[in-house]
Amino acid sequence: MTEQQFLDEFKSILDTECDVEAGTELADIDEWDSLAAMSLHTFLKEEFDFSANIAALMALKKVSDIVDLVRGKLS
Repeated sequence: MTEQQFLDEFKSILDTECDVEAGTELADIDEWDSLAAMSLHTFLKEEFDFSANIAALMALKKVSDIVDLVRGKLS
């Protein structure tokens, strides 16, 4: 999975029409909430075998922080 594919999947998880790019502030995405973090957690576990604490995901500031979590597993 490329970084762009990851961003597209993250946008799908959020079910949002807003632009989701690495530099996007998570606080600027209305759909970013605890339910979205739980969905992201499930996606990361299933796709990358990566387990993240929900509270830790909620504490992230930018989309790039999420990308950095799995950067080594992206192509």
